[in-house]
Amino acid sequence: MTRILFAAAFLLGAAAVIWIGAGFIGNDLLALTVTLLIGLVYAIGCLEMLQYRRATGTLVNALRHVPSDLPRLDPWLLKLHPALQNAVRLRIEGERVALPGPVFTPYLVGLLVMLGLLGTFIGMVVTLNGAVLALEGTTELQAMRAGLATPIKGLGLAFGTSVAGVAASAMLGLISTISRRERMQASASLDQSIAAEFRGFSLQHNRQETYKAMQYQAQALPQVAERLQYMAQQIESMTRAMTDAVQQGQVQFQDTATQRFSELAAAVETSLKTSLAESARLVGDSIQPLVEATVATVAQQSQQAQQNLQDQTQACLQTATDRFADTAVTVGQAWQSGLQAASDSLVAHWQENSKQLQALQRQALEDLNARADRVTHAAEHSSTRLLQEWTQVLDRTSDLVDARLQTETQWLEQQNGRMEQLVETVRQELSALRAEESHRAAAAVERLADLESTVAGHLTQLGSALESP
Repeated sequence: MTRILFAAAFLLGAAAVIWIGAGFIGNDLLALTVTLLIGLVYAIGCLEMLQYRRATGTLVNALRHVPSDLPRLDPWLLKLHPALQNAVRLRIEGERVALPGPVFTPYLVGLLVMLGLLGTFIGMVVTLNGAVLALEGTTELQAMRAGLATPIKGLGLAFGTSVAGVAASAMLGLISTISRRERMQASASLDQSIAAEFRGFSLQHNRQETYKAMQYQAQALPQVAERLQYMAQQIESMTRAMTDAVQQGQVQFQDTATQRFSELAAAVETSLKTSLAESARLVGDSIQPLVEATVATVAQQSQQAQQNLQDQTQACLQTATDRFADTAVTVGQAWQSGLQAASDSLVAHWQENSKQLQALQRQALEDLNARADRVTHAAEHSSTRLLQEWTQVLDRTSDLVDARLQTETQWLEQQNGRMEQLVETVRQELSALRAEESHRAAAAVERLADLESTVAGHLTQLGSALESP
């Protein structure tokens, strides 16, 4: 219906301007110019009102499709005309802001009337000038009639432009009124939606929710304080229990380590003794066959040397006996020399055998000593290396125990520091929370007092306005 009225008013105004302008074509250039100017102003006003109605249409369409659970306001505002977005946002948030209206149309309505009056004034000037010229120029009736034609045309200019201006102004005013009525209806629908769908975005609703949240926080603050205090006590008890457990674990670890080290030392001592005894036994077992073999070799060589000596002595005696039997004289003479030679030979051979025996004994003794030295050196080296390895193992174990004790001590100190920091942080947060809640409660009380004073002032003003005639 509104669209039909808008179109009808526009067509009526345009028809009036076109009809008046068509009458001036070819007859009066000045009147045609004024009429065209009126038509241009009328077209500009209608174009602005058309854009105005389109903006109102975007608001109406957006209000028809408002979801019941709108999470954010910005996506919905993007559906509106850019000229309405800010005003609608402020309106939804609770600001009593009017929606923007047409800017040039109110001025153009008055301008159309002024243009019509301008045409009237110009026509009156033309009429008066023509009448003066007709009356002063001649005294003949026919000439006077011809002279009065120009003033009559001036009257047509005056009244024609006035009709065009007044008609265009009236229709543009009607169009503006229709468009404003649409905007007012859309504004009423917006107010209804603000009270329903957009209630969550209003400042008043947010203040109420904030006040409720502050009341809830004020009610929950003692419980929070009790819970924080209980948590601090629990943390403190856990810290103590953890410290006692760590200390007890360290004591048990030290006792266990001491016992293990004692067992390890005893095992090392027993192992060293066993190893040394085994090494000595192995050295004795390895030397005994060598000594026995050497003694047996020396005894065999001695027996062989004695046997050789006996054989040589027996041979010499046999030779001497045979020679003595053959010739007593020769024996008698050579007895002394042969006996002496045999004795010398026997002594020399005995000395040579003795030297060889001594050399063999010395060599066997040197070999025996060398082997004994090698075996002893190997046993000492093995024992020393084993002792060094066990010493290194003990040193590493001691370092490991020291490092473990140091690490446990550092960890315990760090845990104590962290727990102290945690307790201190909880206490600080609790104090800050109490201070902040106190500040919020005071601010809420101040806001409520300001709100009460504001409401009282508004009520007083309203009462005064109602009482005044």
